[in-house]
Amino acid sequence: MKYIQNHPILTFFILIVIVFYGYFGIFWLVWLVFQVIPWALVLSVIIFLTRRDKSQTFWYAFARAFFSLVALFWVMITLLGIFVGYNHLRPASLPDITLSNGSGTIVFMSMSHIATDEFYTQKHQKLLSLSQSGYTIILEWVRPGTEENRKKFDNYMGFQFTKSLYSVVAWLGGLVAQNNDTLYAGIATGSILSLDLSIDDIVPLIEAKNTLPTVSGEVPAIDLEKDIQELQSTMSQGESHITRLLFRALLSSLIRDTESLEAGLMDSERRALFQVILHERNTPIVRYIKEHPDAKMVIVYGALHFNGIYEEIQRLSSPWTIRKMELYYPYK
Repeated sequence: MKYIQNHPILTFFILIVIVFYGYFGIFWLVWLVFQVIPWALVLSVIIFLTRRDKSQTFWYAFARAFFSLVALFWVMITLLGIFVGYNHLRPASLPDITLSNGSGTIVFMSMSHIATDEFYTQKHQKLLSLSQSGYTIILEWVRPGTEENRKKFDNYMGFQFTKSLYSVVAWLGGLVAQNNDTLYAGIATGSILSLDLSIDDIVPLIEAKNTLPTVSGEVPAIDLEKDIQELQSTMSQGESHITRLLFRALLSSLIRDTESLEAGLMDSERRALFQVILHERNTPIVRYIKEHPDAKMVIVYGALHFNGIYEEIQRLSSPWTIRKMELYYPYK
């Protein structure tokens, strides 16, 4: 105990070394040291040349610089831990929003394409209950198109949008991808309705906006699925665990304020793409609601679609208002 009191900085550094070695492995410990040393050398030269006490040696200046940088690095890790801890204790929710116009009922079932098994189980149970009560279920499903348009769509997205991409991305957070076969299992086919666009519908809508360059249809260079799989094969157990925590925290922070997220997407250089994906695909749904004002329906779409649909149906002759919200936690 007396040694710790007399050498607090060295003790703190030893603690960091033990944590990094035990949790992340020797590779990241060596990486940390080699990241710190060059900057410590630069900082130590400055400290040595500007020192007031000329009796201080260069190695003393280097020790001060090195331990200061390690402490700064640890502060950054602590702040990152606070970010992760906050989102773990207060995870973001995706609500089921019930709306009514006095004669009809809409349940907007906010979805995430990747989430926990428990989240999808809860949604499945509610869908079963609603379908048995006479609700029509409108599902989100972008139908495939021609090979040429698929390649164009990939180019507009900036990466290859493969069928298994969601499953691979879900691994980063220890989550699973949405599986419609299990989500709608046991629900009569006649209760399910698809109003979504196809890739062949989406690509011309994007090109009509003239804000993205026309592409030749060549497969984009970025293969996210391959990159993530390569990362997965090289990560240790500790690295995988911290990746899951960070990824879930990031997802929670993104969906905590869907309005800000949507505004950010609309202000990006790919706004034409997101305008079609988030708004043009709402048009068939709004049309169906307008043509069936007395119906009972469930809209099973991504959470970012709600604001656009809600704004449109409020303008109808029989305005729809929110009556109830039920919260679900996709990343908890």
